[in-house]
Amino acid sequence: MSRTPKAAELPNRIQELRLASGMSLEDVAEAVGSTSSTISKLERGRLRLTSDWMFRLAPVLGAAPSELLPQAQNEVVTEQLIALDASSLLPKATVEPADVEIPATSRFSRDLPVLGTAGGAVIRQVDGFRMEHEVVDYVRRPPALAKQMNAYAIFVVGESMAPMHNPGDLRFVDPEQRPSIGDSVVVQTKHYNGDPGQGYIKLLKRRTPTNIVLQQLNPAAILEIPTQYVVSVHKVLTMNDLFGV
Repeated sequence: MSRTPKAAELPNRIQELRLASGMSLEDVAEAVGSTSSTISKLERGRLRLTSDWMFRLAPVLGAAPSELLPQAQNEVVTEQLIALDASSLLPKATVEPADVEIPATSRFSRDLPVLGTAGGAVIRQVDGFRMEHEVVDYVRRPPALAKQMNAYAIFVVGESMAPMHNPGDLRFVDPEQRPSIGDSVVVQTKHYNGDPGQGYIKLLKRRTPTNIVLQQLNPAAILEIPTQYVVSVHKVLTMNDLFGV
């Protein structure tokens, strides 16, 4: 018949603290969202007592996380546990919410046009699309575009700019803002009369007197387009741009 190990023989103080609190294995298991079998294994050292388990069990047992360990180990790891405890590591918040009304989305006019896009050919590993200049939908107009009547949105096609711009993502574009180097841009090109045109959502790498240079992420590629074929270069707005931050 197996005997119940003494507290000094156990690898931690979970059982000691549990019994002192008058709790059963089932009580502790229910409180931490586990099973009595798992708690028993933790008590006997058959399951490793990680810092995650310590922070889950400590409040239930009415102890600090470090108090779940035997005294000798407690002294060694207390400093590490304090560093893991976000409430001990971080100062109390001193920032108060600004006295600014957060506008409800219902107050944003649903009048910003979404222009259609379709998958285009891959040219030298550069993924493009065809810009359809017909409106396929209308979405709510972000605050920063309240007066930009030429602004529009597109749905991203292809994975060439993931994870920055994933397939199906909605992106807002402002033709009135001049893009800077490093910005995401929508570039439209035409190579001959009657050409339906090609569109690209890329990063603006640099400009030269004769070319515009774009960067693609997947697969990594650089696209140089002669300026004579460039119809427009429009900035893709960031979240900061959209909300006037």
